[in-house]
Amino acid sequence: METFERTVEMRVLSATLDGSFEGAIRTAGGPSMLAYHMADVLRWDLDFTRDLKRGDRFKVLYEQVRMNGQDYAVGNVVALVYDGALGRHQEAYGYGGTGVYYDEEGRPSMKMFLRSPLRYSRITSSFSLHRFHPVFERVPAALRGGLRGAGGHAGSRSPPTAWWSPPAGTAAAATWSKVRHATAT
Repeated sequence: METFERTVEMRVLSATLDGSFEGAIRTAGGPSMLAYHMADVLRWDLDFTRDLKRGDRFKVLYEQVRMNGQDYAVGNVVALVYDGALGRHQEAYGYGGTGVYYDEEGRPSMKMFLRSPLRYSRITSSFSLHRFHPVFERVPAALRGGLRGAGGHAGSRSPPTAWWSPPAGTAAAATWSKVRHATAT
């Protein structure tokens, strides 16, 4: 019978965003999966498809799981600080590996609303003033005016995450509704 030696190391990573979130983590020497763990921690405060900007800085303390001396998986995010280039500052501190996080003043990170209804999967494109729309095959007028954004990928058949989530309790009812969109011109 083969035995395995599993250890957990605490690691710190600091990075500045200069393209994709995941790319900044890899450039700083961290594992790609750390981006997903950080996105889960900050999902109540940051929309990873809109709020990230070039020049944002972050620092994270996390667990690195090692198997037989080799990096194996990312464990819990213990603490993180995210400083946005536009003045947004977020801190999150984990409590006992439970997945519950608190801000710098001791308030729960969980809010009434999520910042984005889709889970972060990966950022597919970097920041741009001219984002080409793949269906309409043009740059939408709103973006020609100078709005910046980053593209995200949630994968086919990915269910949207409820954008509203009660901090405690259960949903009394769930129904489907049909949404009719205006035709694009």
